[in-house]
Amino acid sequence: MREMGETEVRAKTHVLIGAKTFFRQLSNWRWPARRWVEAANFFEAQPTKNKETTMKTLQPRMKAPAAVLADIMPPIQALLAATYKGGVSPQTLALVHLRVSQINGCSSCVDGGARLAKKAGETDDRLFAVSAWRDAPYFTEAERAAMELAESVTRLSDRPDPVPDEVWDRAAKHYDEAGLATLLLSIGITNLFNRFNIPTRQVAGDNEWSKG
Repeated sequence: MREMGETEVRAKTHVLIGAKTFFRQLSNWRWPARRWVEAANFFEAQPTKNKETTMKTLQPRMKAPAAVLADIMPPIQALLAATYKGGVSPQTLALVHLRVSQINGCSSCVDGGARLAKKAGETDDRLFAVSAWRDAPYFTEAERAAMELAESVTRLSDRPDPVPDEVWDRAAKHYDEAGLATLLLSIGITNLFNRFNIPTRQVAGDNEWSKG
């Protein structure tokens, strides 16, 4: 087997994450041990971007609107409190919040929602699978119906009939009118926060509420 040139070694080591460990484990490769060590040392010496460095480059355009206008939060908090009085479990509301925020691409709400759900006892398996809930075995039929409704209500412009009868009927099978009203309120509030945070570029993990 031919010996790799320096340029080829550099290219290989540049793209392998955790290359030093990787190199040590590939003992069956017929490549001089000296060259493996050189390649590993080269990779280890390269500058890496850690979370702290990345976070410094992300700055919001302004404070969140709810922090700028003092009168916003009391009524929003009242609405949030109401969502926990409609008979829908907090776990389901957390899944709905996370799914809506994923669709809208709100990093702040995805991050904060996942953290709060985890602190409330939600499992990693379920949180990791929310974006692919249709193909994951971790959710009840009621939770699936709630997330399906959340997707349809959030994507109102995607089709002429944004919330078709079959989606509504599946949700109505598991929730009474109070439960449906609660789900719609939760979906609406999450979309509101998403629309506060996205245009102002709120940074994920940078809000006190998300730290619990």
